[in-house]
Amino acid sequence: GIRPRMAALARDAVEELVTNAIYDAPTDESGRHIYADTDRRHVVFLPESARPRVELTIHGTNIAATMSDPHGSLEVATVRRFLAQGLRGDLSDKAGGAGLGFARIYGLVDRLIVHVVPRVRTEISFTLEAGTARRDPATRPTGLLLWSSNA
Repeated sequence: GIRPRMAALARDAVEELVTNAIYDAPTDESGRHIYADTDRRHVVFLPESARPRVELTIHGTNIAATMSDPHGSLEVATVRRFLAQGLRGDLSDKAGGAGLGFARIYGLVDRLIVHVVPRVRTEISFTLEAGTARRDPATRPTGLLLWSSNA
């Protein structure tokens, strides 16, 4: 019952989350993002302990996914900034990417949740109703929850 186009939207959102977790999340001891300026076409190898984890659930025609990384290096303010810039179409000229990832994910899904436990983990989840035609985003704003906590 999941429409192929909707499955492709979910795949694109998951791919964007994983790409961000691989290239933007890992930091060194000083907190510098190790691969943030690396071209996304360049292969990066992470040790098992530093790899992101993706969980995908399908219930009927609802798709839910959660990406978690063991770094906790994302800041909620950064999500807000990149989301606002992406929605305005402001492209970043940083070496690692255009900075449109969060805006792209936000536009693809029905609900987006970002939870950061600083220096411990980042969890980003989304849900997508994939059995019906996509409605106009102006009449269907994406639900958004951003928070940072110590546990």
